[in-house]
Amino acid sequence: MDRLTFLRDKYTTEITAKQAEVADLRHKLSLLEQFEADSTGFKFDNAKPQQPAINPAKPIEANGSHPATAGLSPVRTGLTEKAFEAVKMLSAGGQWTSAPEVKRNLEKNGFAPVTKNFTVRIGTTLTRLATQGRIQTRSSDGHRLYTAK
Repeated sequence: MDRLTFLRDKYTTEITAKQAEVADLRHKLSLLEQFEADSTGFKFDNAKPQQPAINPAKPIEANGSHPATAGLSPVRTGLTEKAFEAVKMLSAGGQWTSAPEVKRNLEKNGFAPVTKNFTVRIGTTLTRLATQGRIQTRSSDGHRLYTAK
Protein backbone atom coordinates (compact mmCIF):
# COMPACT_ATOMS: atom_id res chain seq x y z
CA MET A 1 0.00 0.00 0.00
CA ASP A 2 2.89 2.39 0.70
CA ARG A 3 4.14 1.88 -2.85
CA LEU A 4 0.73 2.91 -4.28
CA THR A 5 0.61 6.04 -2.13
CA PHE A 6 4.14 6.91 -3.16
CA LEU A 7 3.32 6.52 -6.88
CA ARG A 8 0.05 8.49 -6.55
CA ASP A 9 1.89 11.37 -4.85
CA LYS A 10 4.68 11.24 -7.42
CA TYR A 11 2.30 11.40 -10.39
CA THR A 12 0.15 14.08 -8.77
CA THR A 13 3.27 16.21 -8.31
CA GLU A 14 4.30 15.62 -11.93
CA ILE A 15 0.83 16.56 -13.20
CA THR A 16 0.87 19.77 -11.15
CA ALA A 17 4.30 20.68 -12.53
CA LYS A 18 3.19 19.98 -16.12
CA GLN A 19 0.04 22.06 -15.64
CA ALA A 20 2.15 24.97 -14.40
CA GLU A 21 4.44 24.55 -17.41
CA VAL A 22 1.45 24.55 -19.80
CA ALA A 23 0.05 27.68 -18.12
CA ASP A 24 3.43 29.38 -18.54
CA LEU A 25 3.56 28.40 -22.22
CA ARG A 26 0.00 29.70 -22.77
CA HIS A 27 1.03 33.02 -21.20
CA LYS A 28 4.07 33.25 -23.47
CA LEU A 29 1.89 32.47 -26.49
CA SER A 30 -0.59 35.21 -25.56
CA LEU A 31 2.30 37.68 -25.25
CA LEU A 32 3.54 36.70 -28.70
CA GLU A 33 0.03 37.20 -30.11
CA GLN A 34 -0.10 40.64 -28.49
CA PHE A 35 3.29 41.60 -29.93
CA GLU A 36 2.23 40.35 -33.34
CA ALA A 37 -1.03 42.32 -33.18
CA ASP A 38 0.77 45.47 -32.05
CA SER A 39 3.35 45.17 -34.83
CA THR A 40 0.90 44.74 -37.73
CA GLY A 41 0.75 48.50 -38.30
CA PHE A 42 4.52 48.91 -38.65
CA LYS A 43 6.68 48.43 -41.70
CA PHE A 44 10.03 46.83 -41.06
CA ASP A 45 11.62 47.30 -44.44
CA ASN A 46 14.60 49.38 -45.45
CA ALA A 47 12.52 51.92 -47.32
CA LYS A 48 13.40 55.53 -46.60
CA PRO A 49 10.66 57.17 -44.53
CA GLN A 50 8.78 59.89 -46.33
CA GLN A 51 9.44 63.38 -45.02
CA PRO A 52 6.79 66.08 -45.03
CA ALA A 53 7.08 68.55 -47.89
CA ILE A 54 8.94 71.55 -46.54
CA ASN A 55 9.49 74.77 -48.40
CA PRO A 56 13.25 75.36 -48.16
CA ALA A 57 12.70 79.08 -48.69
CA LYS A 58 11.13 79.38 -45.22
CA PRO A 59 13.67 79.64 -42.40
CA ILE A 60 14.12 77.04 -39.68
CA GLU A 61 12.99 78.25 -36.26
CA ALA A 62 15.48 78.67 -33.41
CA ASN A 63 14.21 75.47 -31.75
CA GLY A 64 15.04 73.49 -34.91
CA SER A 65 11.49 73.16 -36.21
CA HIS A 66 10.26 74.32 -39.56
CA PRO A 67 7.14 76.51 -39.76
CA ALA A 68 5.49 73.99 -42.09
CA THR A 69 5.62 71.25 -39.43
CA ALA A 70 5.08 73.38 -36.33
CA GLY A 71 2.44 71.97 -34.04
CA LEU A 72 2.12 68.66 -35.87
CA SER A 73 2.19 65.48 -33.84
CA PRO A 74 2.74 61.93 -35.07
CA VAL A 75 -0.36 60.07 -36.24
CA ARG A 76 -1.35 57.37 -33.75
CA THR A 77 -3.92 54.76 -34.72
CA GLY A 78 -3.07 51.75 -32.57
CA LEU A 79 -5.08 50.09 -29.85
CA THR A 80 -3.71 52.37 -27.12
CA GLU A 81 -4.88 55.54 -28.82
CA LYS A 82 -8.22 54.06 -29.87
CA ALA A 83 -8.85 52.82 -26.32
CA PHE A 84 -7.93 56.25 -24.95
CA GLU A 85 -10.35 57.91 -27.38
CA ALA A 86 -13.09 55.44 -26.37
CA VAL A 87 -12.56 56.16 -22.66
CA LYS A 88 -12.72 59.91 -23.33
CA MET A 89 -15.96 59.51 -25.25
CA LEU A 90 -17.60 57.04 -22.84
CA SER A 91 -16.60 59.02 -19.75
CA ALA A 92 -17.86 62.38 -20.98
CA GLY A 93 -19.59 64.28 -18.19
CA GLY A 94 -17.68 62.56 -15.40
CA GLN A 95 -18.98 59.04 -16.11
CA TRP A 96 -16.89 55.95 -15.34
CA THR A 97 -16.62 53.13 -17.88
CA SER A 98 -15.42 49.52 -17.84
CA ALA A 99 -13.11 47.50 -20.10
CA PRO A 100 -16.03 45.55 -21.66
CA GLU A 101 -17.75 48.84 -22.52
CA VAL A 102 -14.54 50.10 -24.14
CA LYS A 103 -14.28 46.83 -26.09
CA ARG A 104 -17.87 47.10 -27.34
CA ASN A 105 -17.28 50.73 -28.33
CA LEU A 106 -14.14 49.86 -30.28
CA GLU A 107 -15.82 46.98 -32.11
CA LYS A 108 -18.90 49.13 -32.84
CA ASN A 109 -16.66 51.80 -34.36
CA GLY A 110 -14.85 49.37 -36.65
CA PHE A 111 -11.71 48.47 -34.68
CA ALA A 112 -11.10 44.84 -35.66
CA PRO A 113 -9.44 42.67 -32.99
CA VAL A 114 -6.45 40.75 -34.32
CA THR A 115 -6.18 38.17 -31.54
CA LYS A 116 -8.66 36.08 -29.59
CA ASN A 117 -7.38 37.65 -26.35
CA PHE A 118 -8.80 41.05 -27.29
CA THR A 119 -10.59 41.56 -23.96
CA VAL A 120 -7.37 40.91 -22.04
CA ARG A 121 -5.49 43.31 -24.33
CA ILE A 122 -8.08 46.02 -23.65
CA GLY A 123 -7.65 45.60 -19.89
CA THR A 124 -3.86 45.65 -20.17
CA THR A 125 -3.99 48.74 -22.39
CA LEU A 126 -6.29 50.58 -19.98
CA THR A 127 -4.01 49.69 -17.06
CA ARG A 128 -1.04 51.07 -19.02
CA LEU A 129 -2.94 54.29 -19.79
CA ALA A 130 -3.74 54.67 -16.09
CA THR A 131 -0.10 54.06 -15.15
CA GLN A 132 0.94 56.73 -17.66
CA GLY A 133 -1.49 59.12 -15.98
CA ARG A 134 -3.63 59.61 -19.09
CA ILE A 135 -6.77 58.16 -17.48
CA GLN A 136 -7.99 57.55 -13.93
CA THR A 137 -9.02 54.18 -12.53
CA ARG A 138 -10.88 52.90 -9.51
CA SER A 139 -12.46 49.68 -8.31
CA SER A 140 -16.19 49.40 -7.69
CA ASP A 141 -17.87 46.18 -6.55
CA GLY A 142 -14.87 44.18 -7.71
CA HIS A 143 -14.84 45.74 -11.19
CA ARG A 144 -12.19 48.10 -12.52
CA LEU A 145 -13.60 51.37 -13.90
CA TYR A 146 -11.91 54.09 -15.95
CA THR A 147 -12.44 57.77 -16.76
CA ALA A 148 -10.55 60.37 -18.74
CA LYS A 149 -8.60 63.01 -16.83
